[in-house]
Amino acid sequence: MDKYYITIKKEHSGKRLDKVIPDVLPQISRRQARKLIETGAVSIDRKRNRTLSRPVQEGETVIIYRGSETRTVNPDESPLEILHDDPWFVVINKPSGTPADATREGLRGTVIDILSETFPGKTIRTVHRLDMGTSGVMVVSKTAAATRDLNTQFQRRQVEKSYQALVHGQVNKESGRIITFIDRDPNDARKFRSVACGGKEAQTEYHVLSEYSLYTLLSAVILTGRTHQIRVHFSEMGHPVVGDRLYGMPDDPAPRLMLHAASLAFRNPRTGEMLSFEAGIPSIFSEYADTSG
Repeated sequence: MDKYYITIKKEHSGKRLDKVIPDVLPQISRRQARKLIETGAVSIDRKRNRTLSRPVQEGETVIIYRGSETRTVNPDESPLEILHDDPWFVVINKPSGTPADATREGLRGTVIDILSETFPGKTIRTVHRLDMGTSGVMVVSKTAAATRDLNTQFQRRQVEKSYQALVHGQVNKESGRIITFIDRDPNDARKFRSVACGGKEAQTEYHVLSEYSLYTLLSAVILTGRTHQIRVHFSEMGHPVVGDRLYGMPDDPAPRLMLHAASLAFRNPRTGEMLSFEAGIPSIFSEYADTSG
């Protein structure tokens, strides 16, 4: 991967980012610059930026991460399982271990990277995220209008999301609802925790699906969409998700985070029709529970 640095000079101050990059780096066309910005491959003063029209200022440092040239991938040959594809959005079954987006500088091989190769010329944007270790249903927009509509649906809690999680221990209550307020953990910037005051409301409903000798398989519906919400709630309940080395045991031997986005329902941003998509739980959940218990 190539890495380019630009220190903004006076003559470029106030100009759009997508114009400055090709002005300073003629080997990158404006079309390529726009795509690099949209896919999260450009940062300003070490903060990722996706805004094409963002005016740069004198003294700022722009970093561009550029891999191999974009190639077209047949959707049938995509490394992602595509559950639905139309001109406005695509629904995938994200595998565990694939990051949804470039949350760290230089992180590549993301869902956005793969779909940008699969659908060249489209404005591929995430409208929600799954943790890198989480598998399952995820919708990604392909147009600016679809991005706006889907973002609004998520913000207004009009989207129905359900998960399945294999957790440590035996959960005594057959079902329940957890309501807390979640905020970032001041002792560990990677983590979140429930707090007595402040934070954002988080609601999780759960019920038991299966019981094993050492584990319980739960279904979870999140009524809010806070970062790490299910992982925080189940850990604080005394039943961390299997394979969660951040909120559970640091040396948990499970091969992956046993959390799966099982279904997702939302309105078609073009027609308003209610759509629902499902992805079956990976077999490794039951296989691990059977062999480890």
